[in-house]
Amino acid sequence: MDPRLVGEHAVHAIEHDRFFVFTHPELSGLVTERHGTIMMGLEESAAYVTRYQAHEVDGDSIHPDHRSSSARG
Repeated sequence: MDPRLVGEHAVHAIEHDRFFVFTHPELSGLVTERHGTIMMGLEESAAYVTRYQAHEVDGDSIHPDHRSSSARG
């Protein structure tokens, strides 16, 4: 790709508050895959935080090594 075109593309992105500048649109499949992995991680983290908050109210931990003796059963 011509360096001048890359420069113009970068300037345009900066002027329009675009964080990402892609010079190879054929990578869109990899970006989509990475996005899916990131979203899965966010969903798993949200579920963990929800479980943590529920146990925090009980004064108990969801981590087996940190559970009270009564919660270990």
